[in-house]
Amino acid sequence: MDKDHPSAIWRKHRVKIYRTKRNNFYSLATYQKEHKVKRNSRILIIDDKPWWSGFSKKVLLEHGYRVDMARNREEALNKLDSQRYDMVILDYYFSGTDGVSSLRQILKRHPEERVVVVSAAPSWMEGRDIFRAGAIDYMSKSLDETRLLDIIQKVLKMKPSPVISRKR
Repeated sequence: MDKDHPSAIWRKHRVKIYRTKRNNFYSLATYQKEHKVKRNSRILIIDDKPWWSGFSKKVLLEHGYRVDMARNREEALNKLDSQRYDMVILDYYFSGTDGVSSLRQILKRHPEERVVVVSAAPSWMEGRDIFRAGAIDYMSKSLDETRLLDIIQKVLKMKPSPVISRKR
């Protein structure tokens, strides 16, 4: 095996290796440098499924983000009322509600929030509805760290849109 192969590097240095869509490998330090990771950004994850919320919380904490969790709509709204977040990740189907009504309620009370909606079974109709309701992005619930981090970086780099432009 080549000494520069990612698995050899990982075995020798115990460095977390990431693979991009183009099969380029790089370490966590390289990832943070290339993506200009904004440290200490506060993210709220609103999800009632522990498998995905636990995975995403673990990944985000490893990369220097501050993460809060909410298991239902009331808990999420209370946290949003008491704390400012740089970004919100909202599950489309959680606690028996649909993502559109939850998203509208969040943006009605906090129109400046950047919300990304995640779904285990995304469809184009869901996507259309959540974008019309004011979401910034929409993604499937996968265990792909790179995809999750790329979307978070993209959203955090965006300038906040004027509150007036949000449709209700």
